[in-house]
Amino acid sequence: LISASLSSTILGVSDEFFAPASNLLQPHAPVRRPGVFVPTGAWYDGWETRRHNPLPYDWAIVKLGVASGRVRGVEIDTAFFDGNHAAGVVVQGCFEVGGGEEEADARVTKEDYKGWREVLGWRRCGPSRRQAWKVDDEDGREVTHVRLCMFPDGGIARFRLYGVVVPVFPSASSSEAARQEVELSAATMGGLVVSASGEAFGSSASNLLLPGRGVDMGGGWETKRSREEGHEDWVIVRLGARGKLRRVVVDTAFYRGNFPRAMRVHGMEFLGEEGTTAPEAEDERWREVVGEKELGPDREHEYEGEALGNVEGAAYTHLKLTIVPDGGVKRFRRRRPSGTMTPPNNKASSDLPCLLCLHGGGTSANIFSIQTGRLRRALASHFRFVFVDGPFTCPPGPGVLPFFEGMGPYRRWISEAGDEEGKVRPLLQKTMAEDGGNFVGVLGFSQGARLALGLLREQQEGRADAIKDFGFGVFICGTYPPLGLSSELFPVTPTAQFETQRWDEAHESIIDVPTVHVVGNRDPYAPKSRLLVRCSERSSRTVMEFDIGHHLPVKPADTQRLADRMVRLHRNRQDQVEMKTEVLRKSEGSVGVHEISVQA
Repeated sequence: LISASLSSTILGVSDEFFAPASNLLQPHAPVRRPGVFVPTGAWYDGWETRRHNPLPYDWAIVKLGVASGRVRGVEIDTAFFDGNHAAGVVVQGCFEVGGGEEEADARVTKEDYKGWREVLGWRRCGPSRRQAWKVDDEDGREVTHVRLCMFPDGGIARFRLYGVVVPVFPSASSSEAARQEVELSAATMGGLVVSASGEAFGSSASNLLLPGRGVDMGGGWETKRSREEGHEDWVIVRLGARGKLRRVVVDTAFYRGNFPRAMRVHGMEFLGEEGTTAPEAEDERWREVVGEKELGPDREHEYEGEALGNVEGAAYTHLKLTIVPDGGVKRFRRRRPSGTMTPPNNKASSDLPCLLCLHGGGTSANIFSIQTGRLRRALASHFRFVFVDGPFTCPPGPGVLPFFEGMGPYRRWISEAGDEEGKVRPLLQKTMAEDGGNFVGVLGFSQGARLALGLLREQQEGRADAIKDFGFGVFICGTYPPLGLSSELFPVTPTAQFETQRWDEAHESIIDVPTVHVVGNRDPYAPKSRLLVRCSERSSRTVMEFDIGHHLPVKPADTQRLADRMVRLHRNRQDQVEMKTEVLRKSEGSVGVHEISVQA
């Protein structure tokens, strides 16, 4: 996640008297040059600070080389630092993207910045050795910046972070921003080479996805000379997110006598199959997006507009580059209109069905967008998540601090004055109208789950002012009772709108829309979640219990299980609508009134 090859940078450092902190990010192994001296002393390939630090530790702030990432491992290499090595380290991280990169970088370098959280606790370091530790971060939160704390001073040769890349899209707050392109194939956005026909001469197919054009022929992908007629080499790239194809770039920079004669590009929307994680090169579902084109030496070859095929109305998750017959390619790029993840209400991808996302009490839309990061990534090719802030301000909710300190104002959906109906419904209707998307479901967490169930109840009762057309609901760690915006459907006093564990028989099976209820076995609010479950008709509800507290699932398998269920509910809904439409079409003219009811 951090490397000079990925354009990682040092934003700030407490001290680098003997050797600069930028050496920490070099991709090559440390080297030793005994007997070589510089004005400050012996030359070292690493970061080295002064002796006798009056503070507990020295520090270096690093901007990740990727948009953001979930850290799974930390490596500290003290090669050739023996007697002057760091005694120990701590790694801290933060997620900062608001206001643009420059503003985010400036915030994290301020002395009074409060957003750092621990990624790796204190670890002892030995002299002249590589040492690494797994990071067991249950919450799995993304970071954009890290701070390496070196106790108390000394030297470190290399600093490595390993983990999973999570793309962060630029804000599409204007029509101009919505036309921006994002290089979804880039390693910095989560692009990944999943397979290749071969690699030769020390090259790597993964180099195709690095930023920039490099400095020589050494940083690309090259295959050995073929001796068989009809031979072709290929590489398959998983994009950082599903997207529409706008442009393809094949760069042969520095390959002057060994570039491929020609190339082709195919695309596929691969949603995963049992026992497989990536499509095979010979899969018949590959669709040609760039036909065979001749390549030239040391140049960028761009294909867009009429040069692209099978792109109208299509979106892809994987691309396959085929080179004929062999040779070297420096970079392979693919772009699409930009989206947004902060907040992740992406109008530029309005072709995706939308989920209305309702945060918990004492948080906000921005916080909920961060909390749902894993789920959004798992569903990136299926739904667009639209977040909205509750209308009433309040103190931070349980567990919000210290992780989301400084991210207020914190909001909720309930008013002590009891005026939810006059403010919540107009706010939601305005948000959905301005977005203009096709809203197919509602997702609520904690207090937001109470509101989500109330909205489904109003829709089912056919109220004229109800928010309609939700095909399913997802309630994560929901509390009880349902939050109604209509005193007719939920005749309760304002104080009774607040959470309770007293079951009301009037709420039994009040909605029959397909629902998913996520219950945390370690959630102190689990009894209330189970009461909310009873509000859904037994035949149309799915209950998923995970070993979690009051938060979204964090284990990849749990997240994927929830995502798969949500996709299945939506597809069932689509099948029902298509069936109803087909029945109406065939029966047109045969009867006077058509009233068709399709039940899951």
